[in-house]
Amino acid sequence: MKQFMRFVTGIIYFTLTLLISACGGGSSDTSNPAGSNTLPDTSAPGIVSRSPTPGAIKVARDAAVNVVFSEDMYSSSINSVTFKVIDPVWGVPLSGNLSYNSSNRTATFSRGILFAEYSTYTVILDGMVDTTLNGLPYTEWTFRTADETAPITSNS
Repeated sequence: MKQFMRFVTGIIYFTLTLLISACGGGSSDTSNPAGSNTLPDTSAPGIVSRSPTPGAIKVARDAAVNVVFSEDMYSSSINSVTFKVIDPVWGVPLSGNLSYNSSNRTATFSRGILFAEYSTYTVILDGMVDTTLNGLPYTEWTFRTADETAPITSNS
């Protein structure tokens, strides 16, 4: 699936690049009719921060998963296919609410129900692109929720 998503992203990027080139580079700079001497943005976006952090333990069961990106992201590329939180028992993506706030470059996944206690969840980001269609490198990390079971005490 990862290879397929990268293939599709590459095809889209190539097609858009070809169309822009055919239309004169897409430059609206009238002060330089021959086009701009600046190079297009080809740098991949990165992750500035994520919460829960990779390897975090004792994460609150009602925590949201947040990712802050280094560049403006193409909001349509942030969806349930490209941003997944994996169920530790069944190995399938969890359902939840996913949003992207362009003003602070933050994607947020939240659930309507609590995460299971003392469970390790995997977050996978794959196939997202920034506004110039540069792909975010495949990213994966895990976190463990808190154990909220009360300790057993004996009255001896």
